[in-house]
Amino acid sequence: MRGDFLNNSNLIGPKTQCVKALELIGMKSNRTGISVIVPVFNGERYVLPALAALKKELRGLDYEIIISDGGSSDKTALQARDAMKQDRRIVLLEPPKSERWRKARSFLEAARVSKFPSIFYVDVDMSAEPGQIRGLLKELKDADIAIGSRLVDGSKTERRLDREFLSRFYNFLVRLLFDSKVHDHQCGFKAFRKRSLTDLAQRTSSDHFFWDTEMLVWAQRTGLAVREVPIAWREGSSSTINTLTDSFGLFLDILRFRTGLLKADSKMPTNHNKI
Repeated sequence: MRGDFLNNSNLIGPKTQCVKALELIGMKSNRTGISVIVPVFNGERYVLPALAALKKELRGLDYEIIISDGGSSDKTALQARDAMKQDRRIVLLEPPKSERWRKARSFLEAARVSKFPSIFYVDVDMSAEPGQIRGLLKELKDADIAIGSRLVDGSKTERRLDREFLSRFYNFLVRLLFDSKVHDHQCGFKAFRKRSLTDLAQRTSSDHFFWDTEMLVWAQRTGLAVREVPIAWREGSSSTINTLTDSFGLFLDILRFRTGLLKADSKMPTNHNKI
């Protein structure tokens, strides 16, 4: 059966339930440790190498690794389930049968069932070396959010020229339109204090790629401390982003979000999607 530990219907629901669950867990937990969340969709070739790399890097820490499968049709869930049997620190999260979770939804659903106060988000193909996790976590001592960046001094990035150009142009627009101080909004290598993520989950509405941008803009608007850290990053082959169609979609999201913020600033109601 898929996602047996989520058969309780109270755990699956709209974003408001997600936020309430985050709040309750955050209030009850005083533990130290890290929950590493790995959203994945049809990533059977990456799951086991990712788990091995993460377990090696997290050795000596109190941690859990949550593989949040968005509804894969390959052997992703099977491999993660087998890994769970061998290590209780590994958790598989799945949507109800026939339902599909997109990237942000996968992350937020995992965040609300995570058990530690520090949450780390990483791409399954390990485009960013997991050896950089501890450095990012150190930033959470004085920050609410720490993000890996491919676009600040000191970073080392290897990726296709077209994606590099689009990324720089996209981030330029976000900085210009939203007065963001962040240089790289979309990098899949981020750490959060769970209590800060609770508020951001309630404010955001995107359930896919644009969530990172929306979340970071709101973080800055609400006064959360965001640290941007240069990282070494190599483009992986697991990315599901279509350079043309998804980039166009992201630019449309920018316009929608800009309109929504203008409405919010003028105290006009904005309808949010449910995550």
